[in-house]
Parts: sequence; C-alpha cells; structure tokens
Amino acid sequence: MKEIKKSSGINQRITIKLILLITSMAFEIAPLQAQDALFTNYLTTPMQTNPALVTFDNDFKISMNYRGRVSEFAQNYNMPSLSIIYPLINQEKSKRWGGLGFSVLSDMSGNSQMIKTTGASLAFAYNLQINEKQFVGASLGAGYFRRQADVNNMTTGSQYVPNQGFDPNIPINETFTNDTKGYLDLSTGLVWQLIDKNGENKAFAGISAFHLNKPDISLNDQTDVLPFRYGIQLGYKIFSNEKISIFPDAGLDFQAGLMRYNVGVSIKIPFKGIEQGYMKDATLSFKPRYLSDNLASMGIEFSKTNFVISFAYDFAVANRSINSNVVDVYEIHIGYRKNLFKPKQKKEKIIVDDHYIVGQERILNKNNEVLVVHDTVYLEDTKKIMEQEWSEKLKDPERKITFNYKSEKFEDEAKDVLNEIIGLLKTNDDYVIEIEGHTDNIGDAESNKRQSLRRAQAIGDYLVKQGIQKSRIRVSGRGASKPIATNASDEGRSKNRRVEFRLYRVIK
Repeated sequence: MKEIKKSSGINQRITIKLILLITSMAFEIAPLQAQDALFTNYLTTPMQTNPALVTFDNDFKISMNYRGRVSEFAQNYNMPSLSIIYPLINQEKSKRWGGLGFSVLSDMSGNSQMIKTTGASLAFAYNLQINEKQFVGASLGAGYFRRQADVNNMTTGSQYVPNQGFDPNIPINETFTNDTKGYLDLSTGLVWQLIDKNGENKAFAGISAFHLNKPDISLNDQTDVLPFRYGIQLGYKIFSNEKISIFPDAGLDFQAGLMRYNVGVSIKIPFKGIEQGYMKDATLSFKPRYLSDNLASMGIEFSKTNFVISFAYDFAVANRSINSNVVDVYEIHIGYRKNLFKPKQKKEKIIVDDHYIVGQERILNKNNEVLVVHDTVYLEDTKKIMEQEWSEKLKDPERKITFNYKSEKFEDEAKDVLNEIIGLLKTNDDYVIEIEGHTDNIGDAESNKRQSLRRAQAIGDYLVKQGIQKSRIRVSGRGASKPIATNASDEGRSKNRRVEFRLYRVIK
C-alpha cells in the first residue's frame, strides 16, 4: 500500500473524508459511519440485497442497473451494475434445486471519481422444496473488490460545512498521492417463498448478512473495517385478478448500529385483449416507495415475457435541511429473462388399436400425433352403437384401400368406402379420421415411408375436396414397417400397399 506523504494530522483528515464520502454514497444517515450503497429497486439486484434470491424463480436473467445522484455541491455519484442469474433445474424431476448468481459493480463518487470501488461477486444458492407451493433457499456468496482513491482531487476536512457537506469552492492548499485497496467480501442469505396456483410469487421473506469477514477497507495505515450489514426482506400479494395485482414489499437494513428502510408496492396492470403488436402479453407496473431520510420514490416498469425496463426517481418529501446533500436520485433497470423450466410431459398409456374397448374415449394430444384413451364410458347409447359398428367396419379387409406399385392413385371402387366415411364425418362433428399409409418392402426404408405418406395424403386431399375440414384429418406414413401379409409374393405385397383408417372421437 502506498503511504500518504503528509503529516499524521493530514492522514486523519483524509480518513475522515473517505468515511464521509462512503457515507454520502449510501443513504446519508450519519457522519463518520461507512455504509453500503443500495438500490431503491432492491429486488432487481439480488447479489447486493440477498444472494439467496438467485433461486427465486426459474428465469435465466441478465440485468443492467444504473443509479445516479447529484449532491448539493454538484458532486456526482454513479453506480452501474451488471448481474447474471442462472437457475439450476433438474428437468427429469421437474424441480428447481438451486441457482447461481454473478454480478459486477462499480461505485464511483465525485466529479473526478475521487473514490472508486469496483468488484465482482459470485453466489450459489440451494433450493429446498417443502411442498408443492413452498420453497426455502440458502446461499453463500463471495466477492473481490478494489477500492481506489484519487486524493489529488479530494477535498479535506477544512472544506466541510456543517449540515451541508463539502464545499469544493473552499481552497484546499494541499496535495496528496493516490492509494488503492483490494479486499475479499463474504455474504450469505436465506429466503422463504410461497407460490400461487399459477406458479407466480405470492409471498416471500428473507434475511441476509454481508461482510461476514469484516474486510479492512482502509486506504492508509489506519484500520477501517467494513461493518456487518444485516437485511430483512418481506413481501405479500394482497390482491390479484385478470385486471390488476397489488404486491406490497419492504426491505430493512441494519449496519453500524443504524437502520434504513425501504417500503413500497408494485401495482401491475396487464394489457388485455391485445392479440398482436408489441403490446401483446405486456404489463405496466407502478412502483411508489418510501425510503429512509424522508425520501420518496416513484417508479414505473414495462415488461413482456422476455424483457423488462424500469425507471425510478427519488426525491425529498420533507425540509431539505434534514437531508441537504441529495438533489436528484434516479435508477434505470433493463433486463432480459427466459424461463428455463420445461414441465415434464405426463406419460399417457398408448393403446394399440387392436386392444381398443368399445366405450372408451380417445383424445388427441397437443401435437396431434400420439393418441391416448381414458376409461370414460359414453353416456349416449347411440354413440356406443355407432362406435362399435365403425370399429368393425374399419377393420374389414375389404375397406382397406390398396394401390399399385409405386403409385398413390386409388381406384374408383375405393370411393364407395370413402363416401361412407365422409357421410359419418359430416353428420358427427366430434369425430376425426386418421389415415395411415403403408407400402411393401421393395425399396429402401426412407423412400417407402415417403411413398406411404403420399398415399395417405392423397386420400386426405379427396376428403377435403368433398367438404371435410382439413383440421379433422390426420395423415401418417409407416412405410413397410407394419405388413399385414407376406412380402414374399405378389399377392401379399399387393395387400401391404394400402391405407388404413382410424376413427377417433375428440372429447371437448
């Protein structure tokens, strides 16, 4: 560490000045007490608020935050921050078991950046699921920071004006050298969370602790440890419907025997009824807050599924003599997020057609490919009878339409079978038809599969021309994988070049 090339009295003034500058960069609570700088929208900066918040949800997040202020004597304070949150999810078990967080922070004070603290933090959080709706996350974090002071541009104790701060217009008449300090900083946190039926945050409570190792931040030969900081975070959604949700929250912070508070509410208003354009799936939020030292904040946030941007402005609500060192405080937050959770598809039992029992209902899944059944008996006897009759008809070999070799054209005789199916579909809107094409084993597997699909498609095109909606027709090609006769003879191969039908009732 470089040594200050002045008397011990000057050293003391520098130390006092450094502490006061650090204090002013926080919430200006009391002189001679070093306190951390905190963001007004503290939930957007989990690495500085509570590292356990990195396992708060299933979103991968990249966030950029900027906090800027101007003091009474136009001394600027700037604090940009970048954070990356990555949830750890076990997709097989459909469970979020932890999270990783990384952040880079730069804290600069003074027009000439007299004091600059930069560093990076890394946190790991483990998430314990208590039940379907409740989770508890615990974390450990570590960071390395480097503090640098440009004392050539620094003011001294002789320039301090009571109840106003430092006046740079008063002559300094002294010159100092630069100095730097690097230190390790440890943190931890714990958070409890309750989610609602939609998987959204309904309530949370957290506690955090920073500077567990009490790092020495002194820039000279005098010890100056960074005091413990303890935090409490609370929130509860008191109201929510399709038009609005109201979510109050509060953050309490204790450091060096002093307390700071941050109380606010998030009022979210989703844009409903917009099916197209940039406002689709968008939400507008208003975020009024009340802070320590008689400060209020007004914030607004615009968010979509993968994007969020917000702005907050802090201002004094009481006599400025109480907090004369603050003029303007503003924050900007820009974030990208993507949900990494993939809900595990429920495995349904696939029923082979030959095992189909009359009276069971068949349902198409979302991708219109896999067909499943549920043991729900039809209530209408007429539907039962129709289902039984058609299950027998469609299995009849005489109703399997066959084709010539390498052809997808069907004979006119096949139209008699197709017209029966068309009549059924037109009189029963809750039925759909699957057309499955097949080939013999001559040729390679891929070309046979394409040929079988063309045969099924040719039948489907005919049904569409006869007035059946395309959405009620499913086509597939199986190639030579499901023969019904031997491929060792011409007669057997002729039977295998066919299409088969399956009729399904869609349960609405």
